[in-house]
Amino acid sequence: MANATLITYDDVSRREDLLDTIHIISPKDRPFLTGADHGVANGTYHEFEIDVLAARAHNAAVEDADPTFSALDTPTRTGNISQILEKPFRISSTSAWVRHAGIQDVEAYYKGKKLDELLNDLELALLRGSIASGTGSAARQMRGMLNAVTTNATAVASGTAWSETLLSGLRQLTWSQGIGQGVECDLYVGAFIKRKTSQFSVNTTEIEAVGRRVIRDITRYEGDFGVVNVLLCRDMLTGTNALSVLLTEPTPLRVAYGEGPKMKKLAETGRNMPRLLWVEATLEEGNEKAHAKITGLSDTL
Repeated sequence: MANATLITYDDVSRREDLLDTIHIISPKDRPFLTGADHGVANGTYHEFEIDVLAARAHNAAVEDADPTFSALDTPTRTGNISQILEKPFRISSTSAWVRHAGIQDVEAYYKGKKLDELLNDLELALLRGSIASGTGSAARQMRGMLNAVTTNATAVASGTAWSETLLSGLRQLTWSQGIGQGVECDLYVGAFIKRKTSQFSVNTTEIEAVGRRVIRDITRYEGDFGVVNVLLCRDMLTGTNALSVLLTEPTPLRVAYGEGPKMKKLAETGRNMPRLLWVEATLEEGNEKAHAKITGLSDTL
């Protein structure tokens, strides 16, 4: 028997209920890229100079005596390789004109999306890249900060817990190299180490009775060797008893750009619209002795 009442199950004229918004929750925070200064690279091997002062010594001269000359210590060169990072995408000519939910301009939407992905990849390279000169068939790669730090690199015994003592010792290493007490440094940590840092015994738990809030968070640590800003970073080393922290003196850090980020329209074949986003950049870490790291930390609270 036919139903005399129109019900939605039989109504093919119903419009779909699709929101005109798109929610992307993928992370886009890039603390290292955001915090570093920007510079210019003029070659695929980007060089910079470092120098040191002579060690402090007892210095007393005899009155009216001729001075003794010694050879001058000249600056030394170091450098890094520029890396090309790219994100291609292609849309059809039909896709460009049909209506999309949440997208007014399909090319602009995917350009923005791919740009975020490109900058996420650049953040990863700046922190964890392994240097490679490249060939006609192998890509050039920059040296990231975690691989640039060699002098003040501490590999602790597997399972060593992160502590205030380790943080203070890390900052002491850079102080010993000349990064004075008045210089603020940045500490890059992953989520687990951030939680451990906020458990330091020097932390103050602030309770706001009116708002019924408990605040237990360390984002700025002031110790014997100066101020350290604690920055939550998604690209620190992870793994069982393999966590890492990175301490940097931000003054010499620069991201040197050869190109970009840029977008180019590629040659069309058929009815498609190929696009290419790219950036070529490298890291200037300055004197690597200004920075420090610890690897092999425990991932157990």
